[in-house]
Amino acid sequence: MGDKVVDEIRKEYRAKIGVIEIRGQRYKLASLGRRWLGAWLDLMISCFTVGTGIILGHGLVAFIVLVTGRSIDELNVIGIALLMYPVILAYPLFRDGLPGGGSLGKRVLRMRVIDERTGSPCTYGHSFARNMFGILVSLIPPFFIDVVFMLGRKNQRLGDKAAHTLVVMREEEK
Repeated sequence: MGDKVVDEIRKEYRAKIGVIEIRGQRYKLASLGRRWLGAWLDLMISCFTVGTGIILGHGLVAFIVLVTGRSIDELNVIGIALLMYPVILAYPLFRDGLPGGGSLGKRVLRMRVIDERTGSPCTYGHSFARNMFGILVSLIPPFFIDVVFMLGRKNQRLGDKAAHTLVVMREEEK
């Protein structure tokens, strides 16, 4: 009985200093500042992928016009545009499922996303859930509500809570 009390006290202390233990493995939570900077880097990368998708879509339309000799009015431009949406949305939605559990912005800052129940790297399914939820929450006023949730014990956004994920430092940064 005494060991359980000591273990609980240790868990509480570690949580206060930003350390989480999952299945006997300790993880250092990423700081709010580092997470914000990572989000900013990922936003820039997302803007690049969206811009690239738009340019590719326009290029595809121009190519089809040149090859077929048809006018833009004759083409199903909306259909072509719809084909580009997967390209445009791929990085913003699935970025945290990249190998090792981290987006490019998180990798640069030596962070990664893990499953809070198992400690395993974030999957594409987790990534889709946490990022889609984040997008949906950002559309509802007040827009800063997701940030308020990050002030909790585990620094989790609402998307993290929905997907059961945590953002932690890579092992070499512990």
